[in-house]
Amino acid sequence: MVVSPDDVHVSASNASNGSSKSYVRSLLKKIRHCYALELLSESLSREQALSLARLPAHTAALAKQLELGEKNAKNGSISKDDHDGPGSMEALLNAERQAAREMANERLKTKQTLASRQGDARTSSGGVTPNRSRANDISIDRVRADIANAASAHDITRAIQTHNTPVEALAFALNALVRRKQRGDGQASTAAANVLDMLCSRADEINQPRSMTGVLGDAVKLVAGDEKPPPTCLSRILDAATRQALSLDPRGVASALWAVGRLHEACGVSTPPRAGTLLRALEATLSDIAPRFNARDVSAALWGLAKARARPAEVKCRAAALTAVEQVAKELASMPQELSMTSWALATLTPEWIGGDGLSDDARLASLYASAAGALERAILKCAMSMTEQALATCLWAISRFHRSGDLPGVAREAAEAVHAQALKLLTLFDSRQIAMLSAASARLGVAVTPLLLNERCTRGSTSLMDISDMLWAAGMVKCDNRACVDRLLSVAAISIEQGGDAALDWQAFGRVEYAMRSLDVASRDELRRIRKAIGRRARDMLEAAAESTRSGLQRVRNLSKRDDDIDASTVELVEVAIPRLGGTPDKAPLKRSNWRAMHGLFAGGKPDAMTAMLIGALPDRPPRESSVLDLGCGGGAVAAALAHAGRKRGVRVLACDIDERAVNAASLNVPDATVLRGDVFDALEGKISRGQLSWVVTNPPVHTLGVSDFAVVRRVLEGAPQWLSPDGGLLFVVVQTYVPFENMAENWCPKMKLKCLACDGQFTVWRLKNKSRKRKSSSSSS
Repeated sequence: MVVSPDDVHVSASNASNGSSKSYVRSLLKKIRHCYALELLSESLSREQALSLARLPAHTAALAKQLELGEKNAKNGSISKDDHDGPGSMEALLNAERQAAREMANERLKTKQTLASRQGDARTSSGGVTPNRSRANDISIDRVRADIANAASAHDITRAIQTHNTPVEALAFALNALVRRKQRGDGQASTAAANVLDMLCSRADEINQPRSMTGVLGDAVKLVAGDEKPPPTCLSRILDAATRQALSLDPRGVASALWAVGRLHEACGVSTPPRAGTLLRALEATLSDIAPRFNARDVSAALWGLAKARARPAEVKCRAAALTAVEQVAKELASMPQELSMTSWALATLTPEWIGGDGLSDDARLASLYASAAGALERAILKCAMSMTEQALATCLWAISRFHRSGDLPGVAREAAEAVHAQALKLLTLFDSRQIAMLSAASARLGVAVTPLLLNERCTRGSTSLMDISDMLWAAGMVKCDNRACVDRLLSVAAISIEQGGDAALDWQAFGRVEYAMRSLDVASRDELRRIRKAIGRRARDMLEAAAESTRSGLQRVRNLSKRDDDIDASTVELVEVAIPRLGGTPDKAPLKRSNWRAMHGLFAGGKPDAMTAMLIGALPDRPPRESSVLDLGCGGGAVAAALAHAGRKRGVRVLACDIDERAVNAASLNVPDATVLRGDVFDALEGKISRGQLSWVVTNPPVHTLGVSDFAVVRRVLEGAPQWLSPDGGLLFVVVQTYVPFENMAENWCPKMKLKCLACDGQFTVWRLKNKSRKRKSSSSSS
């Protein structure tokens, strides 16, 4: 075990700068390191000796902190269950001594294993004298000692150049330089890059799995910090890590997953394809490794999977990871940072991990997910008082995502209210990003939003358009009636759009601002006029920026290795579904179908989803008599089924089309009364119906392709609809997520049709576009 000498001392006066429990954990970690230093057999470096000398100060600070916790528990400022009283002091120190002994034993076993392997290598190679092996060990220890005592990055570079440096010492040097770089040492960046290049060329010599994951983690930190595409040589380290993936212990798997996630987050389209290969190798180990994860392992592994948008192919791997979350939740209750990371990751992975595996597996995963989320919510409830500002914002956001339907069980409601109450106490400490997260989550959960938005810090400093748009969306959701607050947010949004340059051209932010403008009745006309003008000037630029983002994102999809877990198109299940009726109201019972064909690989499995249900319910009660109506992008045919039922006695011809052959097959079986065609958008209609003959076009268009923003289908629908719809009032009905800037899209891509919002619940919006009537034009011209 190598004990890091940096940042060992923490003054007792720092307890007021963070939560008491976080401070206690920090002290315990330093005490454990000191105990580990006492057990080291080799001589200590100067900095290690100084660290060991601080043990009495750490112990005294711990005693003072525990005494303070006891006082707070007595006067009721904290729960008695949430602190460690003075009586636990000896038990805590004994536990840290035991942990230090275990670390020392692990180090000894590692040395013995390494010596055994070296002995086997000497035997197989004809025998190498033991003196040479001992000389090599001495060389490694000497280099490590020189690195530990180095006063600058230049001294570290000189240390590894002076000796015939073993690869283990190079890994130690890289770690030391990365740490110095993170502390602001300007010289360390270049030196670390040089050492990384040396390690890349010798990646095959890194035989210890733990050393490999350490090198991988340090390499990713270096690459991510420089904000540059990763060096080509990094692929060699990724290859070496992939070969050793099956031999990694739980900490190694978690560290490697964290590194892959960090690489995806930092590099985007430049992520090396081999990172995907390593990711799949690590995913395959989860069913065996995840049950052995501790709390920190779960936090790191799940965070990495979420950042990489990973979906392990095998259901048992995802199930093992979800079970591990529930198992360590109690431990996470005393670790606010790790708890917030795990909660964020689990909430992010929801749409990625559940669905498309068959009804039984989907139900099993949904049950495991609900159990994991519930366990985390109980931990959040217990931990809320000791959370940092970022942890509070993240956990409230996660709770709002755990329950997307809006129905909160008791523990979720209690956890949300506890986090929200603690956030209000610390409101002056939050920055604009954290207030934006809190506001959006509070709006979803139905807890107070206005007190958050009244805080002037939410618009102080360099507030981004994304943050302001989240706050405006939250204000619109709760119909904020504070005019001064609303006008201030709209003013800041207008300034961000006008002066923000390309950085302000975030299409989701534009969509949220559009929603707020429709929802906030108290906004002054001047502010609304100003922001409409600002958006109008930038709308075309925004859409072009979104298109460029789409091209880059799709290129990333092509760069990453394609998975081999394609779903069998022939897998069909008969399920029972409830399809809303057109113009659905509470007194109208939905259509029950007990033999609906659900097919794997289709959106929502080919079953009616929340967006589709909202779209059907917003349509007029009946389509026009003797008309032709189209379900565009039909999927399993839910919209076509509702249209066919409403028009069955009115002579209505129902058409449906989709580019996916599986969707066409499913819809043909589910809606035998409809004409189901295969083709891309309106191309499917060529030769089947004349242009201008459709009375209605109803669609739920995709805005993502393989997780990447893609407006191509929306644009083709808007540009083609005027030609295919009846010129005498033909109607286009579209449902999109509220954050999609559909008003701007319609204005730019379909300016001749009249736009109207039919329904909006803050999450989804149903739009109607109407063709202008030729009769009105002819009558006005004749007059």
